[in-house]
Amino acid sequence: IPGTGSHQKVRMVGEMKSCSTYKMEDNWADFSSMDSGSIRNLLGQIARDMRAYGVKYGYVSTYNETIFLCIREREANQEFALCCSEIIKHTNRVESENGKDHLHTISVRLALLYLLSRVSHEDSREWSINPDSIPISKWVAARP
Repeated sequence: IPGTGSHQKVRMVGEMKSCSTYKMEDNWADFSSMDSGSIRNLLGQIARDMRAYGVKYGYVSTYNETIFLCIREREANQEFALCCSEIIKHTNRVESENGKDHLHTISVRLALLYLLSRVSHEDSREWSINPDSIPISKWVAARP
């Protein structure tokens, strides 16, 4: 939540859940379920808040598992997609594949650092969206 100054704005939204009550990996396979414990329901809360604040980036974490989110406009049909990362576990470390520049795994800390660098731009087009441009009925889900 930003301060009271007119120059302060929300730049990303994050939500922390209790790791003792929700396990993302247990619900990851079924994006179609609308049950109260589904991954779709979990991501729907943060997507609603991202749209309300007009920000492109967010995350949801249980401390043990973290998912990073981004709202992107799909140019082909002018729909908006909530894109989400794979689950990043708190035990993940940054590792490259066979010593190459390509990362095989990423840590939560590195992902948060990247996210903070994206939202620290003065140009708000880098991190903000117009919430009115996203009709609620036209959301689609996109996984990597």
